[in-house]
Amino acid sequence: MSGTQTITWDRLPRQWRWIAGWLLSLAYLGGCAGSYTGLDADGHPPLSERETRAGIAALLGPEDFATYDALPDSLKSEWMRYFWREHDPTPTTSENEFQREHWRRVRYSLYYFSNPLGPLPWDDRGEVYIRYGEPSERTYRLDEYWDRRGTLSARGSRLQGLSAGAAQERDFSPDATGSGPSETDNAYQLKSNDSEVMFNPREFDGEIWDYYQHGLTFQFQDEDELGIFILVPYSDGLGPSREFGDFVQAKITAVDLQPAIYMHDYGAEHLEYALDFARFRSEGRLFTLDVNLGYPLAELARGGPDSTQISLRRAVVIRDDSLREVAADLGVVTRRVGAAGLQQQLMVEQKNFELPPGAYQLSVCIEDLYSGKKGIYRKNLRLPEFASREVQEISDIELASFVWSIYEPGSPYVKSNRLVMPLPSHVYMQNQPIAFYYEVYNLARNAGDSAIYNVEYEILDPEAKNVFYSETRGVFTSLERDVYQFGSIDKAGLQPGEYLLSINVADQLTNKEKRTLTRFKVIRSTETAVP
Repeated sequence: MSGTQTITWDRLPRQWRWIAGWLLSLAYLGGCAGSYTGLDADGHPPLSERETRAGIAALLGPEDFATYDALPDSLKSEWMRYFWREHDPTPTTSENEFQREHWRRVRYSLYYFSNPLGPLPWDDRGEVYIRYGEPSERTYRLDEYWDRRGTLSARGSRLQGLSAGAAQERDFSPDATGSGPSETDNAYQLKSNDSEVMFNPREFDGEIWDYYQHGLTFQFQDEDELGIFILVPYSDGLGPSREFGDFVQAKITAVDLQPAIYMHDYGAEHLEYALDFARFRSEGRLFTLDVNLGYPLAELARGGPDSTQISLRRAVVIRDDSLREVAADLGVVTRRVGAAGLQQQLMVEQKNFELPPGAYQLSVCIEDLYSGKKGIYRKNLRLPEFASREVQEISDIELASFVWSIYEPGSPYVKSNRLVMPLPSHVYMQNQPIAFYYEVYNLARNAGDSAIYNVEYEILDPEAKNVFYSETRGVFTSLERDVYQFGSIDKAGLQPGEYLLSINVADQLTNKEKRTLTRFKVIRSTETAVP
């Protein structure tokens, strides 16, 4: 057995740890003083490799961080770019508020909760702060009492300022407008309901953080009087509230395994609008993606008390499977609208995109410019690879409020010489005909170059267990292998509720069938048409 004995930090006498801490802090300051040579894109001094790595680990949680950490350095930047884009709360804009808020939390933790003595550049408060953000309420301990609550207005550690990069940037509050605390501040100001109390940092040795929105409470203790706080079992003054083993398990769940949480405040009332998309085969190997938007006139503000004008900012952005932008349509929609029947009226707009097969993310943001209401929508979709010309295919169903054979030249919404008015809400009034459009591809042809096919419509419950309506539309003949179909069901007698529309096309020459489905809703005439 070796005669060499290793003295760990935990085995040092308490007073030795206090002295060693100050010596280490001085050495750390000297080593970091010249390591920050420039500012990042946001004007902050760049973080060190250690600080960045710790920040990413707190952001991702152990499982995703292990995936990230196993990548070669050449791929890590691309992996993080995808992660940030995937979690962007405003996907139609260039700014990523989630990314900005995360690095604000990291810099806040480096400035207020730094810890040069541990494996991480901050203490346990920093780990909690990065994961959950600002607590709903903080309680600070003075002279072993937890009876004053408020907001700390100076640095929270006596070993602060150890990261030169963090110390140079002190405006860390989520809605910061000031310049942050002075580096010469050496006391804490604690605001309570009765008074403002000034006290020396040496008297401050405990904190309790409450996160009401998550139902969590964390208690921290400065056991070595170094300003480095560790997470301890919560105590109500009469003793710990749980056994130590239960506390450790709760810490693993609530901190060690918890990725960072960010809840974006859009600063605007939510705007409801209808959105639908339908995929149709186009020229070559492309798809036409119809993005149908329905703006509820009853919800939209007007330009003034006597005005009939509405104005919307619309952004539609499509990204590929690596979340790089491949198509976008940005603009402002301004219309004058009447006052009759607004409760049930949608102002419809359709945008068309030509895209090759693949996986995509569709992001839409609609903002009412008069009321400030905003609605953001994001959905993943796939445009499948084309099979051979011998395989029968069928498109999506595009539901419509009506289909007309008469229209003005240059009218929008025209498909195969019919005007198909999209119904993005998928909501019909009782006794309103259910109109729709779809396409069938690659039908077989006989010796006379004719395709022969049969069409059947069904209306089912949402689980497709019960059939409420069934109709065989008969046998059709076409000289084309690709056919464009219009339909309308006006005798279903459906009661208010949710349904499935099923369309089945059977090729009479090959006996092959293809089915496509879509959901819709029937409401009473007194209800609003917007879901």
